Amino acid sequence: MNWTQTIQKWMEDPARCVVATFFAALLISVLLTSWIRPLPRVHDEFSYLLAADALSQLSTSAETHAHWEHFESFHTIHQPRYASKFTPGQSLTLAFGKRLGHPIFGSNLTNAFALASLMWLLVGWIPRSTHWLACLLLSFHPGIQVIWGQSYMGGSLAVAGSALLVGAFFRVDKQLKIGNSVIAAIGIALLMYTRPMEGCVLTATVIAALVFWLFSDKDVAFGKFIRRVAVPAGVVIVVAAGSLAAYNYSVTGNASCMPYQVYEDRYGWVPLFLWQQLPEQMPGYNHREFENFYQEDFDKRVQKFSSPGAMLVDRGKFAIGSSCFYLGGALILAVLAMPLLLSQSRTRVAIWLAMPALAAGFATPWSAAHYLAPAGSILILLGFIGLNHVSEKASKTGSQRLVAVAIVLLHLLSFIILLYQLKSEYHEAWWVRRHEVEQKLLEQPGRDLVFVRYEDGHDHHQEWVYNLANIDESEVVWAREMSPEKDAELREYFSSRNVWLVEPDKKDSPLTSF
Repeated sequence: MNWTQTIQKWMEDPARCVVATFFAALLISVLLTSWIRPLPRVHDEFSYLLAADALSQLSTSAETHAHWEHFESFHTIHQPRYASKFTPGQSLTLAFGKRLGHPIFGSNLTNAFALASLMWLLVGWIPRSTHWLACLLLSFHPGIQVIWGQSYMGGSLAVAGSALLVGAFFRVDKQLKIGNSVIAAIGIALLMYTRPMEGCVLTATVIAALVFWLFSDKDVAFGKFIRRVAVPAGVVIVVAAGSLAAYNYSVTGNASCMPYQVYEDRYGWVPLFLWQQLPEQMPGYNHREFENFYQEDFDKRVQKFSSPGAMLVDRGKFAIGSSCFYLGGALILAVLAMPLLLSQSRTRVAIWLAMPALAAGFATPWSAAHYLAPAGSILILLGFIGLNHVSEKASKTGSQRLVAVAIVLLHLLSFIILLYQLKSEYHEAWWVRRHEVEQKLLEQPGRDLVFVRYEDGHDHHQEWVYNLANIDESEVVWAREMSPEKDAELREYFSSRNVWLVEPDKKDSPLTSF
């Protein structure tokens, strides 16, 4: 037996395969991070980092600052508290990473956990002899490892929750193991803390399927189901829901009111769902950048969904883009075997479980792959099942090894191309310039107050004004330039600080003494 056969044999054990996937994915993610050195650039990332900073200090938010209008930024609220608008799942992982030395370490760990959870889902669906291949393809999954793993937002935690929930569902048998019930509940909790709307839809779908199975199989005792499934899972879910309610209360003052709702009530103009009517009047904003941002949002909403045809085109592009994300690399070959998937009853159940969650992700006017994360684990599962069909056909012609080599090479090629695309984006990027300015100030003695002045036509997606949870104690405070009177008040408040002016739209020297 050569070394490749030894590895293949060792990986046939499901537990070993899951553990190996975790450590392989973690190693790859850390190596990528050491090369790319990811920096936040999207509004969402800065908002998640704000919550992570607060959580790392065992808090959820900060008091509203006396001069909060200067510090307004996208996806953050300042009243009743200064906080991120998002649910705390992703920020908790970043906070843990920050405790380890840097927030991105939390993203590395989350990615590895998600890919290991997917491997746990796959076990039982694919032949044991191909566990090693699944581990390799998952560890080098282009979208999850490169796009999500090297950012501060991602969707890995939601995919992990989905994989745990769906994997536990398909492991349900007449023995009704308590362990599977607890794993499913943990998956539900992860969805609750990351993608609550789409996660709720997936959870309801799985529960409906479980109840249908319970009443259609007369050999399963209802009392046993309550004791071994409903009660253990219910305890975990109640604790998770109670903790989330406590988080909401600490930020908004209302356990049932999420920070997201507060943000939308204050800043939102475009409704969250496609069937909702567009309001005629824009909310009042304190800054031109907010007006431009939400005007663009409004115009896109009108343009993309002005007719059934336009809506079909937009949702079609979203579907193709998301499919390429989840079925990235060699998994795209699974499309060749998709017709065969419908012939298997077990696979049809998986498809039906995914459909409502996918529909929920398509119900919003925005388009991003992480909106479909609760159904993403099922899409990846279907990809591997389809890829296995392709491999089986190759084995009948005696070219299985050749096909396996081709699959690995195609996957790695897609991974490398996406990786270099991401790295190339860092060349003279605005977020790199912002980081360099901040590092320059941190290296100088004293604390700093930086006013940000944008020119007309500034790209509002290139936002420089983001701060940590404790603004007054931050080494560098970023503030919007407002009016001479208000700026003078802020300067007086931070009278002991060095004061600077940064003009991001000036390429040569954006930072000057002010």
